[in-house]
Amino acid sequence: MVVKQKHRFGFKRWLVVLLIVVEIFLARYYPPIRPLAELAPETLTQEINLPIIGHVGFTNTILTVLIADLLLVLAAIIVYRTYKKENAIPRGITSIFEMLVEGLYNLVENTAGKWARTIFPIMASIFLLVVTVNLMKLLPGMESIGLIHKTEVAGEGFAVERVGIFSILKKPAAGEQGEYNIIPFFRPSSTDVNFTLGLALVAMTSVQIIGLRAGGLGYFQKFLNIKNFLKLWVREKLGPFDILMPFIDIFVGILELISEFARIISFTFRLFGSMFAGAFLLGIMGSLFLIIQSGFLFLELFFGVIQAFVFCMLTMVFMTMATQTHGEHQEQKEATA
Repeated sequence: MVVKQKHRFGFKRWLVVLLIVVEIFLARYYPPIRPLAELAPETLTQEINLPIIGHVGFTNTILTVLIADLLLVLAAIIVYRTYKKENAIPRGITSIFEMLVEGLYNLVENTAGKWARTIFPIMASIFLLVVTVNLMKLLPGMESIGLIHKTEVAGEGFAVERVGIFSILKKPAAGEQGEYNIIPFFRPSSTDVNFTLGLALVAMTSVQIIGLRAGGLGYFQKFLNIKNFLKLWVREKLGPFDILMPFIDIFVGILELISEFARIISFTFRLFGSMFAGAFLLGIMGSLFLIIQSGFLFLELFFGVIQAFVFCMLTMVFMTMATQTHGEHQEQKEATA
């Protein structure tokens, strides 16, 4: 005899329905406002004038990245304590990290070979930090909760309405000029060019360090290859090709040096441009069509992961290329011959 079980509409489903109803109600009486496009991060504290560096303040993007670091540290502690137990069975966040770390390490090992153990920690750390920061912008309250302040230019802000102990920005009435704006407590760090530039500098500095470890001082020959140029002065017989080649080597080295700086710029603005445009698009869609914004949230989830993966993959590829020294290529060429 088969007993049919009644399908219960669980608590979580009721909670989702309640949140949707509350969102529609609040949007009816307090419609979302279109955010202002601000490239520079907002400062939460009073700026301090430091020598050489200049004015420095604690910004909302710094606060967000510190929270992301804290979340990653807590996740690492949870995973470590789980595997420290005997006969531990990975579940929840532990199983996610196990799958993620195993997949990334296999990818690095297949690409970098014996240098996998050196490259993997840097590549995985960059991926985890960037993906955490990118996905944090999907959290409620991001860029919408903060301090109300008066704008410097009249007409470029919003009106303020008191609701209990809170203040809510709203569109100014007809004939009125908005005078207030918000300094959000939290802003996605990847929408700050300082954060993406810092990541790019760390990534490319790591590339040079690994290249130096792999090739020694000979690694710098790809930037300043004057070996053949010096041989011009000791050879007795020189052909046209022998004279031209050293100058070609020097020109190629200059191009290699320029490409290293170009990679820093590419790293910086690829991540910054994608994440800033996505965050601004979410605000625009939310102010126009509240329900449609949910679809863009899924797109931002997808692009946030993809951009983090692209960043770490390019870092891994550049590190692997740096380990392939000129000497190794020459040995392979001689062995083949």
